[in-house]
Amino acid sequence: MTVDKDELVYRSEEEQREFIKEIRDFFKYVFGDSNDVEFVLEKTLDDSLGILGSDNVIAGECTSQLIKISTYAPKSVMYHEAFHKIIELILPDN
Repeated sequence: MTVDKDELVYRSEEEQREFIKEIRDFFKYVFGDSNDVEFVLEKTLDDSLGILGSDNVIAGECTSQLIKISTYAPKSVMYHEAFHKIIELILPDN
């Protein structure tokens, strides 16, 4: 998911720990202990997973293998990437 770089959330260390716990709890609630869903939280030097243009950054990414979420992502990214994974899990491959 791309967001405007102004939407990134700069959290304190304590807020980051709470955010990580919230994401883990949410994914466990939605997906259970499924081995089909693995997610990674990334704290990168440029605060995002990548840059698109001058104002947009990648805050979350869903692939067939895992979900990546920047620790600076707004909370909406968690829901957006979970939605992508749900669609991927329920739709047939072809």
